[in-house]
Amino acid sequence: MKIIPWQIKAKPSHIWDERGWTPTNIKNGNGDLVSLTRYKQAVKEGFLTDYDGHGHPVKDGMLHGSKNIRPSTQRFPKGTTHILWYNK
Repeated sequence: MKIIPWQIKAKPSHIWDERGWTPTNIKNGNGDLVSLTRYKQAVKEGFLTDYDGHGHPVKDGMLHGSKNIRPSTQRFPKGTTHILWYNK
């Protein structure tokens, strides 16, 4: 297994690496695009749980498809403005 240097560094729990953002047409996806503020509020109020599904971070029309967002984790890549949420 190859270890990538950014995997070794300790980072704050709310920030991920900047790599991995991919330009995409998120309007053609099956998920619901939710603002980060609204997503956090829904998690806080118990409307979204890990059992409900998962999401991917979005910023400036780019999707970070390699990162799954789960309500229990609350970790977002720097610059995230929305979550593309997929219900189970």
